[in-house]
Amino acid sequence: MNENIFIKILNSLEDLEYATLIAITNEDHGEAAPITKVITDNCYTHIFIPIDTKDITYIIGHILWEKYNRLQLNSHPRMLVKGQPVESANPEIHRLTNSIYKVAMVNTPVLITGETGTGKEVAARAIHHYSTRRNGPFTAVNCGAIPHELMQSVFFGYEKGSFTGAWKRHIGYIESTCRGTLFLDEIGDLPVDMQVCLLRFLESNTVQRLGGNEDIYVDVRVITATHINLEEAVANKTFRDDLYYRINVLHLKVPSLRERLEDLPTLANSILDRHMNEQAENFVGISEEAMECMRNYHWPGNIRELINRLRRAMILCKSETIRPEDLALPYPNESKHEPLNIDKIRKRAEKHTIETTLIRCNYNVSCAARQLGISRVTLYRLLDKHCINRKKDTPSYKRQHLQPNSKPS
Repeated sequence: MNENIFIKILNSLEDLEYATLIAITNEDHGEAAPITKVITDNCYTHIFIPIDTKDITYIIGHILWEKYNRLQLNSHPRMLVKGQPVESANPEIHRLTNSIYKVAMVNTPVLITGETGTGKEVAARAIHHYSTRRNGPFTAVNCGAIPHELMQSVFFGYEKGSFTGAWKRHIGYIESTCRGTLFLDEIGDLPVDMQVCLLRFLESNTVQRLGGNEDIYVDVRVITATHINLEEAVANKTFRDDLYYRINVLHLKVPSLRERLEDLPTLANSILDRHMNEQAENFVGISEEAMECMRNYHWPGNIRELINRLRRAMILCKSETIRPEDLALPYPNESKHEPLNIDKIRKRAEKHTIETTLIRCNYNVSCAARQLGISRVTLYRLLDKHCINRKKDTPSYKRQHLQPNSKPS
């Protein structure tokens, strides 16, 4: 078939909007430059005669899977993490979720970087969930938590009798994750000798159990993560450059919490929802002062620290709302060396009492005035004095759909 005939066939298929074309040619036609360009521009892939049934079955399966995922993305534009949609006002998070969708469609190694506690494993699990391997295992391994002398047997397994105490065959992390995703967290902590072993596996897709001599093929996708600068580690000879280039084919960066402070209210409410069974009785939510303190904090532990502080605060808080002192955070613009001032303390207590009462009364001013034992006129004056918004629909960072003496359904 020459180039012109091939283009005529393509033109006759223009009405097939959802068609996916696979080119099948003899090897001599496949190497002709004009035909190759036309095939590359218009076809999904290119196979030669004679056709291998396994190859064509795999290709068709992959096409159907990609179309299924495309339909899923169109009908569910928001990414789900642990069954919950990712809601963010941060452009970096939007770029990250879009990248996760894209890299999930291929089996290429991915390197995820970011500070400790930013959610690198969450990103890796999302990649696995949206990939063709979602029905296979997801194995997360912290490379810094495994003793050096056990690493080879833990990763590659061992045969019975290979050393004292090896009374039966053991399958390692890599082999047990066949047809799934292996997530290697803190890859920068891997010793140099294990880096060599991992590099060999990545290049050959085979493992040898300790004490064995058989090369075992393993179909595993590897995702790695680290909080250190691997380029500096390569320059300092603590990380192999060949391994770095092998794992860093696709690169995702997870932003720190202080880079996405606009998401604090959403993240905080999500954390409170997830741990609602730990709440103190009559717990309502987070006060505006506590939220302001959270915005002014630098969050060195990122989301992991946010979860820790909120869980502790919701259990130990002495009032219906979380206060800055419950989070063990300084008040906004307050110096550690600033002397105590009785007027400031009195104003804070007064404002906190009014805010809590308003929430309890569902922002009904008359009800709040009665509970406070003051007139509506006095309450309006205090609202103006403390700059408290009396409208229910303004962001007060209280829990949604949660009233003081009720439990969420």
